[in-house]
Amino acid sequence: MHGALEGFLSVLRLAELVDEHGHWAGGKAHSCRRATCSTAARDAPKVLDLLMRLEGEARKAGGRVHSLLGNHEVMNVLGDLRYVNAEEYEHFRASESIDRRARFLRTLTEVARERARAAGRSSTRMPIARSSSTRSRSASWSGRRSSRRRAATAGGCASGR
Repeated sequence: MHGALEGFLSVLRLAELVDEHGHWAGGKAHSCRRATCSTAARDAPKVLDLLMRLEGEARKAGGRVHSLLGNHEVMNVLGDLRYVNAEEYEHFRASESIDRRARFLRTLTEVARERARAAGRSSTRMPIARSSSTRSRSASWSGRRSSRRRAATAGGCASGR
């Protein structure tokens, strides 16, 4: 879907899940979506609003809309902003965004400290689970990855693939 509202609505209409006005018409059907909807700045907020509205409309009709995170949403949550561009970011930013982020990070830090204390660790650093394939990667791979990440985030938000 990649944030393309009209294309997404066309698919939903073709599947007879929404009517001509974009409202749920799928009855007890279940619609499952796993796709990135945050890469096209102009439509991403509209696509997300549509999905949230359809979730409620479907539930009232006995159906469901299941939205799974796409790879770009997961990357954003994890702080990997390589595919976020400044225009897209502005669509989602609110006047209280900076304060909200600071409160979230304080809460996250407090939770990490509490979990560390409960586990008998003095450090607030949480252990990172790594698979054997991750541990076996060479230092040069890790260095290239870090270089790309630094280059991608050097100017704030980067665009492109």
